[in-house]
Amino acid sequence: MSPIEFKPLTIEDKPIYDVYYNKSGTRISDVHMASRMAWGKGFNYVWTEIRDTLLVLSPKSVFSTIHFSMPLGLTSKEQMEGIVDDLWDEYAPRFAEQTGSEP
Repeated sequence: MSPIEFKPLTIEDKPIYDVYYNKSGTRISDVHMASRMAWGKGFNYVWTEIRDTLLVLSPKSVFSTIHFSMPLGLTSKEQMEGIVDDLWDEYAPRFAEQTGSEP
């Protein structure tokens, strides 16, 4: 599989972000676009579409280590397992390096 390409999350992405946000049914304030914009400078959010979801990554942050947010638009356990499989080879070593754990 080729590397997954992420792009910076900007206010111009709000229409596509809202499609996935509304599909997700969540109302957790952390994943609302307003929160993403308010905290964006500190978390350096980037995003991609993967397996019919919108996935946000904070690759480097002034607050924490690399992390993914919950995929917006997620509808099944199998979909989540596929996302983890797609990301594992590239991102597990990065998490391990930053946290001192095993991938």
